[in-house]
Amino acid sequence: MTKDNEKKIEKELIIKTDKIKNSPYIKKGNENPVEGELPSGFAITLFNIIFMYPTNITVISKLTNQIVYFDNFRDDQILRGICLDVTLNQLLAYCPKDTIRIANLLGEDKDAWRYYLKKGKVQQALSSCHNSKQRAQVNSEEADKRFQAGRYVEAAQHYARSNYSFEKVCILYMKNDVKSHLLHYLKEVLEVYQKSTVGTDNELQRKLLCTWIVELKLADINE
Repeated sequence: MTKDNEKKIEKELIIKTDKIKNSPYIKKGNENPVEGELPSGFAITLFNIIFMYPTNITVISKLTNQIVYFDNFRDDQILRGICLDVTLNQLLAYCPKDTIRIANLLGEDKDAWRYYLKKGKVQQALSSCHNSKQRAQVNSEEADKRFQAGRYVEAAQHYARSNYSFEKVCILYMKNDVKSHLLHYLKEVLEVYQKSTVGTDNELQRKLLCTWIVELKLADINE
């Protein structure tokens, strides 16, 4: 290997190392957590770090840095190693005699959307949602924030996909003297309807929306 290649590899390693976030060792027994005790093993999942001690397992959330799980073992069950079964989504630890199944990892990301929403990471929050109810809540909270900040067009995009009623949002735009931005909301709602399942009620709503959009555009032209 040439010196130029060695420098290139060294540079890449330094760049990658700079992006690593330090996480303190934490052990939680029956009392207060203890920091700094060196674990005998660890495993990392998408959202958690699992520290293994001879008679203890402590799981820390990478999102909140809070302890989300811990368990103690008998002295005759001293843990020797830990691994992840990605096929069955299980955490396994083993001692000299037996293999111990610690936990099922399904659903470890169930509250990830709340964390991302709190941090203002809207797209990550939406991608972490598991159902339409959660996505509607994310859009509702983000819509309110952007509306209060005067970002009415961006708010319209979220209001159209929120759990607020159509009437309430329209009144909100008209009441706050930002009627000119109501057109953006109507267009966003129409886009949502167009992507949804076509039905009798859906078709009627789309026609009413189109009529109102045309009326608002004509009103702008007359002004």
